[in-house]
Amino acid sequence: MVVKIMQSIHDIIPSELLSEITPHLIGNNQALRSLSLVSRQWAPAAQKYLFSSMTVRSESIKHNPNDRLAFLQNAPRFASYVTHLTVVEMHSCDGIDSREEWDKLLCQLLPLFGNIKRLSLQWAQGTWWPNSFVPILESNLQCFESFKALFRSPKITHVDFTRVPISWIQYLSPRVKFIGVLDPVIDRYVNEEASGVDDANNRELLSHIRPYILLIDGLEWASCSLVGEAVKWLMHSGLDVTNLRKLGLGLISAPHESHKSVMALLTACSGSLKELSLTPSFAAYVPAKDDFTDVIDLSVLRKLRLLHIGAQAGMVQNLVEVEPMQWLLPQLKRFPRTNRLQYLIFGCEYTVYETVSSQAYFGLNFSSYNVLDSEVLTSARFPKLKYFTNYIEDPQGIPAHKLRMWIFKSLLPYTLRMSSRNLFLHHFGGSYRKTVFPADVPWSTVY
Repeated sequence: MVVKIMQSIHDIIPSELLSEITPHLIGNNQALRSLSLVSRQWAPAAQKYLFSSMTVRSESIKHNPNDRLAFLQNAPRFASYVTHLTVVEMHSCDGIDSREEWDKLLCQLLPLFGNIKRLSLQWAQGTWWPNSFVPILESNLQCFESFKALFRSPKITHVDFTRVPISWIQYLSPRVKFIGVLDPVIDRYVNEEASGVDDANNRELLSHIRPYILLIDGLEWASCSLVGEAVKWLMHSGLDVTNLRKLGLGLISAPHESHKSVMALLTACSGSLKELSLTPSFAAYVPAKDDFTDVIDLSVLRKLRLLHIGAQAGMVQNLVEVEPMQWLLPQLKRFPRTNRLQYLIFGCEYTVYETVSSQAYFGLNFSSYNVLDSEVLTSARFPKLKYFTNYIEDPQGIPAHKLRMWIFKSLLPYTLRMSSRNLFLHHFGGSYRKTVFPADVPWSTVY
């Protein structure tokens, strides 16, 4: 009788229905593990999602790395389930012996993953790789070739590099449509190209790559300084951005000259770009000037639907008064009345000083917010605008609710029609652009 009941389970819940149920359990590994233990027939449906993401770390060479290799070699179906592979190289590979072991492990592991759709490479600071220095290990060159072969995987569409030489982008397959570059590393190979060596070939280096989504950002203030240089090399090397739909750039610590390269990129993708997250160079609005003009002109983006601007305001760097609104207002005023902008997000980190009377000294004039409200964000100028918000990034040493209260007091002399529900909300997490540009979710689904 028990046997009949067990046999009838597969009749009650056929494999077709099971394949519809299991995707709803993604992220709940405990439920997927339990499901995989019901029967041999049910195991593959659950294991497909249990093993969909895998991370390989260099520090694992200290803890029997051959165990994972043997497991995947003896049961290759598990490697076939992996669609997102993350390779993390830590400082534990500084020694020659550990470097050779790590390289050999990667040479054996990487070819096992034939169904990769997303590849994430995360290197530690100062990691050695070819094209940057003179090769010292033959195993490292072999590992480099293994990565190049993986880049040409027939199913890969999403690649994100963290502290990886930017020249590696040239080895990506034309099928790659999402490219993320975090903490860009401008290697010597790139510098030689930028100086004009073999210039004709350099301009075609990336012409086979036509991304839909591009993110170039720094994970901290210092690393943002190279974002402009990375943009310059990508454009110099012929990256085809005519189909680019979503773009994220973090230039907060980059020199103001980097805006020239950014404008070249924006112009090239002006006919296709729909969503932009931009943190302009801090130098572009410091010190604040009423008559300041910038080479960047966002109004060229004819199809733009979503605009996110990140900035810093208040008293910063030797008590210099910083007012990013003086940069943003002229940008918005340039938009033609035929614009299609629907979402506008302004994320700002305010640096304030608390006075002896427990009030705030911002070092900026809030009258610019009145101009934004009464003269710029009008239905006549932006007829399709549905949503505007001004986010407060995490303040340093000041409770968020207290900062927000101070800001509202500063705005009391003005009559603002902008909804207080969407004005100066506090956002946890340090940088709103990371929420606007999620790694795993289509950008527009944020709203």
